[in-house]
Amino acid sequence: MGRNHARVWLSLGHDLVGIVDPVKPPDGTIPDGVRWFTDIASMDREAVPGKPEAVSICTPTAHHRDAAIAAMELGYHCLIEKPVASSMDEAHDIRAAARRCGVVCGVGQVERFNPAVTALKGIVDAGELGEVFSMSTRRWSSMPGRIQDVGVLLDLGIHDLDVMRYLVGREPVSVYAVAGGSAGERGDGELAREDRATVVVDWGGGVSGVVEVSWRVPRKVRSLEVTGSRGLASLDFMGQSVAISQSAYVGLDPGDLWGGRLESVVREVPVASGEPLRAEVSGFVGAVAGEGMSQNEDIVGVADGIGSLRLALAAVESTRTGKPVRLG
Repeated sequence: MGRNHARVWLSLGHDLVGIVDPVKPPDGTIPDGVRWFTDIASMDREAVPGKPEAVSICTPTAHHRDAAIAAMELGYHCLIEKPVASSMDEAHDIRAAARRCGVVCGVGQVERFNPAVTALKGIVDAGELGEVFSMSTRRWSSMPGRIQDVGVLLDLGIHDLDVMRYLVGREPVSVYAVAGGSAGERGDGELAREDRATVVVDWGGGVSGVVEVSWRVPRKVRSLEVTGSRGLASLDFMGQSVAISQSAYVGLDPGDLWGGRLESVVREVPVASGEPLRAEVSGFVGAVAGEGMSQNEDIVGVADGIGSLRLALAAVESTRTGKPVRLG
């Protein structure tokens, strides 16, 4: 993921001062003219032509807290890849450090910046679907080759849990999840790390969401459906498309109460395509520049990052206990 951040920062015209990694990246993976540092303190001392303003934290999740706090204490604004941390305590430590150091801290919930999600949010908020009462996502792929220190719920599921929270606009009241992971089973029968899971989220008032995630499917699927009292929205994350299906009577003559037939009318919603990560980094840059936002508040998704981490961790807990987890 760090390579993508580096590419986007450069594509936006910013100077990439250095890459920080305790292990030297393979030859050819660091952009020309960019230095490699073993730790952020070394970069802070030795960076040329000058001290950087911001960093992207793309370490394994277990190192997010320490890396982010070290950077913020040096005065750097931080964009932290999701999930924001491995635990709620670590996440709150990061938020407290951002406030203490007076820096911008954002969380990379990149699907928030998917143009299709932006379009769907506008449709939901405008009431075009009526009262939203159910959502369903599928985020499937084969086992990733990169090293994983979290299971599929924190790696993939947190994307869809975050999008659902964004669309509903309030926090859920409970979550229940089941999971499997034969590749990660320990001797005691518990999963060391789940590689497939189904999550049911309850917002109360008859509003629910179902999230299906898996690393055991031989093809990539990224889809979302939102059902409301006035229609159905189908979203393709990869294709960045949104279609609205609604019922309508066709062939009905004026004054004829019995003629015509009920059919589903499908409308494709115009979506301006674009790279979500590029939009995410651009938004972070805007926050750093102070474009109408206070640097002393949770901005650029950090509060939502913490909220979505809480939901994902509750789903993991549910898979271990076999019981719903209350969030109220």
